[in-house]
Amino acid sequence: METCMIIYMDLVILEPALNHNPELNWPRRFQIAVGTARALTYLHHDCKPPVLHLNVKSTNILLDTNYEAKLSDYGLSRFLPLLDNYGLTKFHNAVGYVAPELAQSLRLSDKCDVYSRGNSAELVTGRKPVESPKFEGFAENELIQVMKLGLICTSEIPSRRPSMAEVVQVLESIRNGLGS
Repeated sequence: METCMIIYMDLVILEPALNHNPELNWPRRFQIAVGTARALTYLHHDCKPPVLHLNVKSTNILLDTNYEAKLSDYGLSRFLPLLDNYGLTKFHNAVGYVAPELAQSLRLSDKCDVYSRGNSAELVTGRKPVESPKFEGFAENELIQVMKLGLICTSEIPSRRPSMAEVVQVLESIRNGLGS
C-alpha cells in the first residue's frame, strides 16, 4: 500500500525569485543547485522503483525560508501510459529544459532529468535557457565550473551525461574548492 503525505510549508517558487529577490546571492543559488541535485539523486537512486521527475525547471523548484530547494510536480512518468491514452503526453512544452531524446521519441531515463538540471544557467544568471545571460556578483571560478557542468549535463548523447549522484559530487567538490 502506498502512502501519500502532504506537508504544508511556507514555500516560494524559484523562478520569480531569481530576478526579484536580492537575497538570492551566489552562495544561496549554489546551495539551491546542490539541493536540487540531491533531491533528484534521491528520486533516481534511493526510491524503489526509481522516480523520474521529467519536468525539472525553475517553476518546479520551491524554496523554504532557509532557501533549501524542494522539488514539486514530479513523478509524471508514472502517468505516461494513462496520459498517452488521452493523447496528453505532449506535456513537455518547456523549451530549453526537455532532453532531446524525450522531446523527439519519449525515450525515458534518468538522463532526461540530468539534462533538465543541466540548464543551470537560469539559476546562475536569473534568465531562462533561451534568453541572453546576465552575470553579476558571482565567484568566477565556481561560476565557470558550474557552467561547464551544465554543458556536460546537456550533452546531446544521454550516455555522456553524468548521473545525478555524480553531479552532486562535482558540485560539492566545487563548493569545497577541490574542483579544477
